[in-house]
Amino acid sequence: MNHLTIDPNSEQCSDFTSAIFQASCTPLLSPTVDDTQAAVILQTIWPATNAAQRVQWQQQLDSDALATAEQCHLLAEADEQCLVAQHLQEAVIAEED
Repeated sequence: MNHLTIDPNSEQCSDFTSAIFQASCTPLLSPTVDDTQAAVILQTIWPATNAAQRVQWQQQLDSDALATAEQCHLLAEADEQCLVAQHLQEAVIAEED
């Protein structure tokens, strides 16, 4: 699954009747499907695709938040271990004196 880089919640359905999307319409053309019908097919499919991307986006956000929380936990644990080691080292030095 591709990692989304743009929030699909902010996307709007494209105007598939415009010339820039002719290449997207071409595979749908047939003796019974003209340019306008091909554009309608793409506009009909778009909401389902966008809905799936919205779900994927939320899963990415949740996964990123979980990874960040885990990283924070590991850093806090490492800091605690450093403090314990520092206190032990100070105790050993104090005993030597």
